[in-house]
Amino acid sequence: MKTLRWMMPLLLLVVAAAMMARNSTRDAPSSEEGRPLKIAASSYKVSAGEKESHRMSGKNHLAEATSPYLLQHAGNPVDWWPWGEEALAKARREDKPILVSIGYSACHWCHVMAHESFENPAIAQMMNDWFVCIKIDREERPDLDQIYMSALQMMTGSGGWPLNVFLTPDLKPFYGGTYFPPDARYGRPGWPDVLKAVTETYHLKRDQVENLAAQITTQLTLAGGRGGEGDPLLSPNLVERAVSSLKKSFDEIHGGFDNAPKFPHATDQRFLLGRFVKGKDVELMRILTTTLDHMAAGGIYDQIGGGFHRYSTDEQWLIPHFEKMLYDNALLARMYAEYYQFTRNEDYRRIAAEIFTFIRREMTSPEGGFYSTLDADSEGEEGKFYLWTPDEIINTLGWEDGHHFCDMFDITREGHLEGKAIPHPVKPVKEMAKALAISQQEFTEKLEGWKQKLLKARSRRARPGLDDKILTDWNGLMISAFARAGRIMDDESYLETAAHAANFVLTKMSGSGDLFHTYRAGRAGGGALLDDFAMFIAGLLDLWETTFDPFWLNAAIRLQAVQDRILWDEETAGYYQARPAEDLLVRMKSMQDSSTPSGNGVAAGNLLRLARLTGDERYQDRAIKLLKYSVAGLKASPRSSTQMLIALDMALSPPQEIVITGWPDADGTKALLNVLWEKYMPDAVLAGVPVDARGASDGMFKRLPLGEGRSLIDGKSAVYVCENYACRAPVTTENELRLVLKIIR
Repeated sequence: MKTLRWMMPLLLLVVAAAMMARNSTRDAPSSEEGRPLKIAASSYKVSAGEKESHRMSGKNHLAEATSPYLLQHAGNPVDWWPWGEEALAKARREDKPILVSIGYSACHWCHVMAHESFENPAIAQMMNDWFVCIKIDREERPDLDQIYMSALQMMTGSGGWPLNVFLTPDLKPFYGGTYFPPDARYGRPGWPDVLKAVTETYHLKRDQVENLAAQITTQLTLAGGRGGEGDPLLSPNLVERAVSSLKKSFDEIHGGFDNAPKFPHATDQRFLLGRFVKGKDVELMRILTTTLDHMAAGGIYDQIGGGFHRYSTDEQWLIPHFEKMLYDNALLARMYAEYYQFTRNEDYRRIAAEIFTFIRREMTSPEGGFYSTLDADSEGEEGKFYLWTPDEIINTLGWEDGHHFCDMFDITREGHLEGKAIPHPVKPVKEMAKALAISQQEFTEKLEGWKQKLLKARSRRARPGLDDKILTDWNGLMISAFARAGRIMDDESYLETAAHAANFVLTKMSGSGDLFHTYRAGRAGGGALLDDFAMFIAGLLDLWETTFDPFWLNAAIRLQAVQDRILWDEETAGYYQARPAEDLLVRMKSMQDSSTPSGNGVAAGNLLRLARLTGDERYQDRAIKLLKYSVAGLKASPRSSTQMLIALDMALSPPQEIVITGWPDADGTKALLNVLWEKYMPDAVLAGVPVDARGASDGMFKRLPLGEGRSLIDGKSAVYVCENYACRAPVTTENELRLVLKIIR
């Protein structure tokens, strides 16, 4: 990495010099052979009418795409290609650099750059003349996004979307950036100047370009995990270092970690909850309570319709970036449900329930799968759908109720964004109930009625765009959330939603025992990546531990075998993110979390759970190899891999196994299960052995060693609790089970 850091300024200076030279002279630069390199100097200023005309009549190669993001660009005058052999062959044949532009449908600055530059005919002509232009939906191709985002971070130290990166025809990156305006502003060069400088540098400084591109590729290969060495020592110190780091970065006033912009970091929260359960560090409870309370009371949470926006632009969780992502809401719904399970605080249950209501209402397909994203923008304005004025509130709720709502939710004429307000509670229910001289229960019911009226009124506004593609990995996260909440919150309908979605993936996004990554408009596509396998398998295991239907466990075991076969690195351990493919510059292998938990971290947890459920030591061996491989990264940056640390914490803790025998629909079985689900046990694995009153069991459960020798006790359903390889006497009553659960760790 030192060599790359030393070399990176070279190309940046070369490109900058080309821009400066252009600003100081209009003379055409000469090529190395002495012939002038012809660069068009046409103006890129066009009228709005011309822009719209070109947008409507433009044709490129994206019309057959299924991605809503690619379809947004299908009318651009830019000759966009989807990633594929046809475009790559064109670049090799014409010896043109490749411009790869990566974004997603809900990306605000992607939209801005598209309107400013990609819909501009003159700028588009430059792009078409000098580059082979490729558009990529990062949600469809996270493997490509990971490669070229890593390259950009190596080049500049930062990243983001839109991601615009320039490649040699053999796919090696040599320059890149994020958003570029159409002319120099915000301390950024104009996009036309970047295009001219890059194409001149590519043709006039080809040796330097290729030298740097080769070095970046070498560093990507190393970062991707090839040739890495695992560390033999799995130490609790790794876990404690991450806890210490999170404590230091905690915002004592507003909750959360670090400064603005603030992201929810639900995986960090789950990690800390697990640590509190095991260590009883009261500071962790304060961190979690402060964070979850402030997030739920902030503008980052949609107080009217439920669900979290992607992140907060300020430290107070007040002003969000308004897009809503399926993965955020899956992770946060699970976190709030589990914190309710641990604290029994009804406020956390309410937030989880509101998220699930939002997901069912706006993010669930008729076929059962979950959609990906709601855009931040509507009618060209970010957040417009979610903002209110006092007059709008009063016109909807009436004079008296409207004023009470505005008072409680800080709806003022000054507002928070350009004269409009983001609802967020500034007065508690108790205070509002007292002011209205009614009980808290009565006020809570009144408040729910207000929200429903406002939701109905809001639904008549122009809605943000919906990215209705269905992704296996994000669906796996939401399946886990619904399955776990179904047992925690005793809501059978949540289990039905989870099962419906899992069946959708297994029927519509699966074939020949394998999985697909994406589905839209009746078409599944893209071979499943690590995150798809890991997160969907985790969802299947959560369904199994909730329903004890062997179908889900058998599906998880089958898919784990496929994941192991196509993604496991036999040389150095760990799972590659993508299966082998000729169009991948490198195969990346990451242990770090991103906006979603690390696929390798989730996989490590799956392997440990499968090992304890099935008794198959091969799962345990693979999990330990994976954890050892991750140690070097955990030492270097412990906070970056809390999902892996959750798995490591499980591996280092005494195993907990709980088996319940009895027929699933029997009252005695249900009563015992309800007691089990009262307690938050992050590492425990649960197995159910269906046994009827005659002692007859389902033969499919013979494959589970945990169920061997387990039977009814005096004809009653029973629970066997085992910890650290020792089992307690079975219990048959709710009180006995509660006593045992109090005793165990």
